[in-house]
Amino acid sequence: MPNLSSKQFDIYRGLQTPGSQLNRKSLGVHWTEDKEVASDFGSGQGLGGYLTHRAFYKGQSSLIHAVATSDSIETNETKLQNYDLAMDQDESEVPLKEGAKVKVHSITTRRNKGLNTKVKSRVRRYKNPREMTV
Repeated sequence: MPNLSSKQFDIYRGLQTPGSQLNRKSLGVHWTEDKEVASDFGSGQGLGGYLTHRAFYKGQSSLIHAVATSDSIETNETKLQNYDLAMDQDESEVPLKEGAKVKVHSITTRRNKGLNTKVKSRVRRYKNPREMTV
């Protein structure tokens, strides 16, 4: 969990985006402070790079870098129980409130044509961060 005394902090989210579409209307509530963890989940490798059923994923994945404020973190115990969090694991998970706003600084898109193929990557950085909803 980030230091809540600071007003803003960096967070990351890794997603598999089949069909080359990132749902910009709702980015989801599961975020992490660890860029590598988010990258692993986005690529389908899971925590620490161990293979999951998605390891042979073909398609597109996205790594989102955003800044959130401390008041966007979900602290309601009842809601947190429904989030299916992995707080006991080393994911550095940061659960955000549904509908919270984050400022997206960059989105890295990776296209993978399958196992043992070159992954093409593109980074889109926003000069003026884009406000998006989780």
